[in-house]
Amino acid sequence: MQPSISPLSFPVSENDRRALQALLRSCVEQGASIGFMLPLEEGELVAYWDKVLADAAQGGRVILVAHDPAGGIVGSVQLALETRRNGRHRAEIQKLMVLPGARRGGLGAALMEHAEDEAARRGVRILFLDTSEGASGARAFYERLGYAYVGGIPDYALDPQGPPAKNAIYYRRLGEVRGDAASGAPGLGNGAEANLQSVAIRPMQEQDWPEVRRIYEEGIATGHSTFQSAAPHTWAQFHAGKVAGCSLVATSDEGACLGWAVLSPTSTRPVYAGVTELSVYIAQAARGRGVGTALLKAVIAASEERGIWTLYSGTFPENVASVRLQLAHGFRIVGTRERIGLMGHGPLAGHWRDLLVLERRSRVVGVPAR
Repeated sequence: MQPSISPLSFPVSENDRRALQALLRSCVEQGASIGFMLPLEEGELVAYWDKVLADAAQGGRVILVAHDPAGGIVGSVQLALETRRNGRHRAEIQKLMVLPGARRGGLGAALMEHAEDEAARRGVRILFLDTSEGASGARAFYERLGYAYVGGIPDYALDPQGPPAKNAIYYRRLGEVRGDAASGAPGLGNGAEANLQSVAIRPMQEQDWPEVRRIYEEGIATGHSTFQSAAPHTWAQFHAGKVAGCSLVATSDEGACLGWAVLSPTSTRPVYAGVTELSVYIAQAARGRGVGTALLKAVIAASEERGIWTLYSGTFPENVASVRLQLAHGFRIVGTRERIGLMGHGPLAGHWRDLLVLERRSRVVGVPAR
């Protein structure tokens, strides 16, 4: 099961205090540049959390925590709120932390998504944060989530081992929609659910092919949807081998095609009969309207009705909105296929590109009876 994320409850139990202290210590000892140096003294941990928890109790910040199925805290992020009237539209992301044993499964991105949702709920329109310039993994992470780099200050702070380091400052405007046409399960930016309009989902038919092809070509043109440089020429070529009953289109009230989703088998071996690859494409004019969400929910339901237990996708890391949408619907990042293919079109033509591998395991199909 994936960890559950929610605001920290007050009054804070002693167990949670100790868990938060252990989380901070573990991250700093693993080299995280989050305002502390090694060796980290116990008194520093206690004093820090006493101050932060007091601020949160008075409404100055929100602390989001991730609990594993056993109830232990495995991750946390803070949203520091601006109380002055001229700055209440902004907030700072602070202390994103995930226990080493809980990393590589999308928990950091999920914590960020919850922080952004909490910020939007409070009327915050701009989020900002800073990390170490030398923390290449952190910089790549925030850039994948759509945060814009605006610069840094030389020798801003000492890193955990002591040397001075430049910081890297990022910001993001909430509500922006980015990269809605994606390989795998292209997604929507924050706020798409709020803009959800009337969308009907029905089985894809041959007469839909001209619009399906047009939408496919729009996605290809972004350079961030697929390695393919051209759509198939015919319906027969496109439809061959797709999983029956799981090719869907989204339409407007007027019948216009807004997007589509299909599943493709991954292997002819019987043992993998319930494992399929997911593709979803959204019309350029329909992005940001909740179409991706509607299609993804529908294709998940259709797949489980047909006994499919695992959906997976290969998604370019640059397609941040797609990754976010998939994580919000039960997918997890299982790894990165590094430099897996040479891009032949788009802004990264001529570059070897990574693919994130995401998968969703059904909790309905293939689950042992209790």
